[in-house]
Amino acid sequence: MPQPSILREERPTYRLLLRRKNRVMKRSETAAFLVGLVVLGEIVGYGSTAFKVGALGLAVAVLLASPLFWKWWWQPRYVLTPDELVVETRRGRRVIPLEAIAPAYDLPFLYRIDGRETPLPVSDAFLDALEEQLARRNIRRR
Repeated sequence: MPQPSILREERPTYRLLLRRKNRVMKRSETAAFLVGLVVLGEIVGYGSTAFKVGALGLAVAVLLASPLFWKWWWQPRYVLTPDELVVETRRGRRVIPLEAIAPAYDLPFLYRIDGRETPLPVSDAFLDALEEQLARRNIRRR
């Protein structure tokens, strides 16, 4: 079976993962911060100045470290072909036909995939190529 031609292939950078997060990333950041707050509060006391400074430092640390963790753990890779979007992670490979993808119009990196809003942490050039392919698919359908 011949391989489909690859239009774009991308692994998200740290900056993209820092700005374009999915629900799981946001919830895990919140959980890590809350666990850290409880541990910090038990160690230094909840009302102390050290707790307040530590909470601020913890928030910054969790915010800046989580994209590195996600990039290392999930190892995401996005491949765009003329007919499909392929999302590869450590969990596995998901092939999404372009017919199942539509812009969500809330944010430029949000797309409605199988009826759910899904953020794609890819570059603007990748999103432009995806939009172009979606436009071509819509023209072909008519």
